[in-house]
Amino acid sequence: MEAIEKNQSSLSVSDMSIMDRPLVSIVLPAFNEKETIAIMVDSLIVELRKAAFNFEIIIVDDGSTDDTFEVSKKLSSRYPFVKAIRFSRNFGKEAALLVGLKAASGEAIVSMDSDLQHPPAIIHELFKKWQEGYKVIHAVKENRDADSILQRGRASVFNLIFNWLGGINLCNSSDFMLIDRCAANVIVKTIGEKERFHRGLAHWIGFNQTTIPFRVQKRHDGSKSRFKFKALVKLALVGIISFTSVPLHLISISGLMVLVVGLVIALDAIASWAHGTTFSGYATLIMVMLIIGGFTIFSLGIIGEYIAKIYEEVKNRPVYIIESTVGVEQRWNL
Repeated sequence: MEAIEKNQSSLSVSDMSIMDRPLVSIVLPAFNEKETIAIMVDSLIVELRKAAFNFEIIIVDDGSTDDTFEVSKKLSSRYPFVKAIRFSRNFGKEAALLVGLKAASGEAIVSMDSDLQHPPAIIHELFKKWQEGYKVIHAVKENRDADSILQRGRASVFNLIFNWLGGINLCNSSDFMLIDRCAANVIVKTIGEKERFHRGLAHWIGFNQTTIPFRVQKRHDGSKSRFKFKALVKLALVGIISFTSVPLHLISISGLMVLVVGLVIALDAIASWAHGTTFSGYATLIMVMLIIGGFTIFSLGIIGEYIAKIYEEVKNRPVYIIESTVGVEQRWNL
């Protein structure tokens, strides 16, 4: 009897120590990932069981047209700590990240891609930095070997423009990151924007931040990224317009420069007329009209993007619509 009581006591202490462990949440946005999502979850579980944390895994199906959600439901039935959310249609990765942050219960939240390009083994380094006191830890690509030359070029140009206009160095940020609960609450509860740029917001909120490098892996199924060029352009516009008004200031400066050029041409014409010389006006007039016309159209386009951003915000439509969930409590509060 004494031996049994001792065993029960030791089990009780062990159970209590497990319950006292911090809870971490892993958020996996997924779109048409039926071939990789189970492999990703299994790989994560192997790594998470090595860590001294309790954990949950939240799969956000962004309106997939394949059986991603069906696979996710099977994973949830096999592992009680796996939860799944399905959108009614494709609302985009930014919306998936937002609902993942809302659904997460952990003291720390790790967001990562579900196609195995973000290696699960790196989460230990994220946890280590978190325990050192950092609130936002970005896993930054140290290589882009898995990307084409065109993809690397696009990323470099976008990062350069965003850094110049918005003052945020995206070379040191990534969607693969760990966010402490206090930082996540700011993004979810304080910031009310509809169209979001998660990487930019994670950098903008401040707190104690750091980075760790990682090597990008190839997609497990060998396919190319499902993030289309059109979506990248839209994300770039949202990011720039959401974080800076510099393009509007550039329009003012450019308008002043055009005015100065116009005044110089006018003074040259007056001087030519005063000296009785013929002023070659046709070619100059055409050139000036083309410059002013092109500048005006371009300026209207930039202003239109900012107005469109305001229009999208004031419509107050939901960022996403949830079709179904598995294992997620308080579904309609998400």
